[in-house]
Amino acid sequence: LTLTAAASYADWANTRLLGPLLPFGNTVDADGNLVNDYDLLEGYVELGTALGSLPLSLFAQYGVNTDPDDEDTAYGLGALLGKTGAPGTWQVGYAYHHHEKDALLAQVVDSNFGGGATGARGHVLTGGYSLAPNVTVNLSYFVNEVYDLELVEVERDYKRVMLD
Repeated sequence: LTLTAAASYADWANTRLLGPLLPFGNTVDADGNLVNDYDLLEGYVELGTALGSLPLSLFAQYGVNTDPDDEDTAYGLGALLGKTGAPGTWQVGYAYHHHEKDALLAQVVDSNFGGGATGARGHVLTGGYSLAPNVTVNLSYFVNEVYDLELVEVERDYKRVMLD
């Protein structure tokens, strides 16, 4: 049984000075400038164990942007069973993520989840199989919703299949 924990603080300095840009979910003013600063406090915990002979990892991640008054929280929960690496090994995983619109600076979030937008929530299913040393095929399926609170909870489904 292993336990890993981490905490971090990141201050994205001068984000209001970036000038007009595509907000990808972040709150912007009429000119397209970011309204909030992005001062992110984050915690992560991972529990490693086994299910029979297979490694099992459970994780949780929580972050908050300390600048805005609301829409400032992001979190993720998930599990990974198995481990790729040696030929013939495999792994499967599941995660749920929820990113409120001003919790994260949208220009640096995962572009596969919710199309790279904040104000997104949903599921990620993954699987991998190692064909040879250092050669692994991975399949990921993203089933997400992207919502825009400026437009009174207009939601759109976002699905992506990725093979790499």
